[in-house]
Amino acid sequence: MRLIKMECPYCGGHLEAKEGDIEVTCPYCGKTAHVDAGIEKKETTIHIRDEAKIKNAELEERKHREQLQKEETERIEQFKRGKTGKFMIGFMVVCALGMLSAFTSHKILAGLIALIQIGILGISWLISTGHIQTIKGVKVPPFVMTLIACVLVAPYMMLYSTQTYEKYVWPETELTSRLPKPASAYGQIVLSTSDTFEIVVEKTKEKDYRNYLSACKKTFNNDVNEQDTYEAYDADGYYLKLKYDGPDSRMVIRAEAPIQMNDLKWPINELSQQLPQPPSDHGIVEEESSDHLEILIGNVNKDAYRSYVDAVLEAGFQKDYRRDETSFRGSNEEGYSVQIEDSGRNTMHISLRAPREETPEPEVTEIPEEPEPTAEPTAEPTPEPTLEAEKAPAAGIRPEFRKTMEDYEAFYDQYIDFMIKYQNSDNSMAMMADYLSLMGKLAEWEAEIDKIDEKELTTEEALLFNEVNLRIATKLNKAALTMN
Repeated sequence: MRLIKMECPYCGGHLEAKEGDIEVTCPYCGKTAHVDAGIEKKETTIHIRDEAKIKNAELEERKHREQLQKEETERIEQFKRGKTGKFMIGFMVVCALGMLSAFTSHKILAGLIALIQIGILGISWLISTGHIQTIKGVKVPPFVMTLIACVLVAPYMMLYSTQTYEKYVWPETELTSRLPKPASAYGQIVLSTSDTFEIVVEKTKEKDYRNYLSACKKTFNNDVNEQDTYEAYDADGYYLKLKYDGPDSRMVIRAEAPIQMNDLKWPINELSQQLPQPPSDHGIVEEESSDHLEILIGNVNKDAYRSYVDAVLEAGFQKDYRRDETSFRGSNEEGYSVQIEDSGRNTMHISLRAPREETPEPEVTEIPEEPEPTAEPTAEPTPEPTLEAEKAPAAGIRPEFRKTMEDYEAFYDQYIDFMIKYQNSDNSMAMMADYLSLMGKLAEWEAEIDKIDEKELTTEEALLFNEVNLRIATKLNKAALTMN
């Protein structure tokens, strides 16, 4: 129905006329007014609302929203438990480890790329879980973000594998003053003390190494050993070792000052008279007693070492002897045992021991057999061994001691193999747990060996003990040369 609103032309009151009326009576002044075009018409539309229908529509809309929310929750949970969510979490963990490794290795650009990957994957995760709907008003599918993070793996690997070099500062010491400076200024100083200097020089071409070697040969030309590496001494006894790694264009320089020794006066006693006089009167007496002598002899080159070992053999130390290029051990008929080692750097180490007095085994007295009694015999207790018999050591080597020595040497074989792998590994952090475990076992073994009282060992056990320790020292020296 349409109503026409108008004003009374007589009193100005508000009038309402129905559509189709010709005139209307004013309720204010009682006069009749005509409805015509001259009077302003105002229309009002009356809407009739169906409240029940509106409520049903709102209820349906609410149910629809709840259903959508439930489906979204299920989708998010399925995403978190599914392969895609697990892959995304694993990818972020890998990127985090890659970032730490890159920053630790000073590969800053590679570390920044890994950080960007973590951010992209985090945004993708938030979109997938409904925490973020759009990025600056743009709705981006999560798989697109994950794909971008995957694409960034290639530049990360390229930047991570790129070798970076740092400049070193050549130290000014008495030791380094004897060395020419390398042509390359890039590398890393491994050790620099008053008596030892070691540096790894990077970006060294083979031509540069040959020139450096030629310069060193002018002064370091005594007792030369030139095989895989160059080793030599100068006139004052300073030691030099050079090693070149062609594939990596890397040169390793190691120099050592001579060991400080004095004029040596060879001891005069029954023990020392078992050996011939050393070829040098320069050295250090490390330990001297009535049954043990430890001496370090200087100014002994390899030829002098071999000649002295020949003299020791001629002096009678030919029993159970063992000889190689750098060590000798043996004993004479009187039971004296000696170990001689070429310690390098023109030094020779001598260890001499007197024969050990062994405790004789207790005599066992046989009990004569008694005649069989006619009556039922009374059971006699079996005689038990005396305390002295239990404590008496058996001749030779005890099985438990031999087993300890074998296990000790086997552990050091395992230790050396691991340290070589650890030194050459590109990812030493992954081996850190095994490294710490091995260090713990090393401490346990050293404590176990320290408990051994050499005075309680038989002559054979003492020889085995010294032989194992000498072999271990030789293996460690060889491993150190390999790692250097």
